[in-house]
Amino acid sequence: MNKSSRKPAKPSRTPLILVLLGGLTVIILLVVFFSTGKNTAHTGKDPVSPVREGGTTKRMVAAERDNRSLIQSVRLEPEFPTRTDVLHAVVTPVVDIPADQLQYSHTWKVNEQTVKNTTGGTLDLSPFRKGDLVYVTVTPYRSGTAGYAARSPMIALQAVPPSLELNIHTLTVKAGGSCILQLSSSHPDSEGVEFGLEEPKVNGMTMDARTGRILWIVQPDQPGVVNFGASVTDSEGTRVTKRFEIKLQHLPAQRTVGH
Repeated sequence: MNKSSRKPAKPSRTPLILVLLGGLTVIILLVVFFSTGKNTAHTGKDPVSPVREGGTTKRMVAAERDNRSLIQSVRLEPEFPTRTDVLHAVVTPVVDIPADQLQYSHTWKVNEQTVKNTTGGTLDLSPFRKGDLVYVTVTPYRSGTAGYAARSPMIALQAVPPSLELNIHTLTVKAGGSCILQLSSSHPDSEGVEFGLEEPKVNGMTMDARTGRILWIVQPDQPGVVNFGASVTDSEGTRVTKRFEIKLQHLPAQRTVGH
């Protein structure tokens, strides 16, 4: 009796290959997905895609924001103003826009309060006081369309520096005689001032620092034209120096002061 033997059939590998291919495809898709997400997050920018309106391609909002940035900087001049100055807003547009294509509106604020009836590029500071804080916001317009506003740095009004004056220009006095000179100062933003003598100093001159009174004993060898320096310092620490010139007319007789 002949015995027949059968070898068991080998299982098909096709389903396993399909499973592996499917898994590989899923992995590739996940890698591509997460890679795209990371790139977008890394740049911090929204992707820009064209939008068709009436057959014309327009940029998305991100690009339109850039087109509205028309001002590079705004600064104020003078940098350290007092209330005797007129403040100017100096606007620098972005480099690729001609200045004559832009118009501006200005909003001035002092101590965070809007200054009314002032929309131009200058501000008269005479109504304000030392220590007031000032800045301006400038809105640009191009072809009637507003761009993004830009603000200047905030500055503080400085104290008005003291003045220094001497009214005598010609003095008639005998050599060896004495005379009185008087300095004066206006100091609207200071409680008081102190005077001093500076270079070039003149022999025979002494000063009262509180009053600005100068006692001068004219020396025999002093020339017909005398120059001397003086200073005034206010309570804010602002110091002003000045040089004065006096013409001497010598008299043969004793005479203390003449004009």
